[in-house]
Amino acid sequence: GNLDLERFTILREELGISGPQIRELTRNHRLKRIEEVTDVLYFRYILKKKRVRKGLSLVVNALNDTEDKYFLTSSEKTELAAHREKKRQASQEAEIVKLASDNRRSALDRFKDWWPSVPEDKQLDIWGLFLKDEISLAVIRSKRLKSSTVDISHPLVSSAFLAFVARVGLIPE
Repeated sequence: GNLDLERFTILREELGISGPQIRELTRNHRLKRIEEVTDVLYFRYILKKKRVRKGLSLVVNALNDTEDKYFLTSSEKTELAAHREKKRQASQEAEIVKLASDNRRSALDRFKDWWPSVPEDKQLDIWGLFLKDEISLAVIRSKRLKSSTVDISHPLVSSAFLAFVARVGLIPE
């Protein structure tokens, strides 16, 4: 069998064991035991910020342990699960931020292609709708925007206007 990516990464990056050494460990020991030992070492060394010297020796000694020193207690398992959940949530949040940034960049690119091709009278109509939009009111008040001229030169106005035209579905896909 193969180790899951998380445990492989812990062995490789946190404990300093090479890929071939990890493959050798999986050939010589049960996968479940390697996973248990990896969790124990991660919890007791990495999370507790203890220095790891000779990671391979540490793992081999733990795998060959006959005194049952390398098992997690119930409270340690709970703490490790909470840590993993927090890490998973942080990863998901980072992915959402990245997606939002990518979507915004994509919308901005589409806006830049579309907006110059919109006739001037139509631009004024869209600008008028923007000025009447309740969500945009704070920007409108702070920048004292006028209905007679389209002015999206200020970054705050530009951002609010882009959000508005995207929200109301004016930017073509």
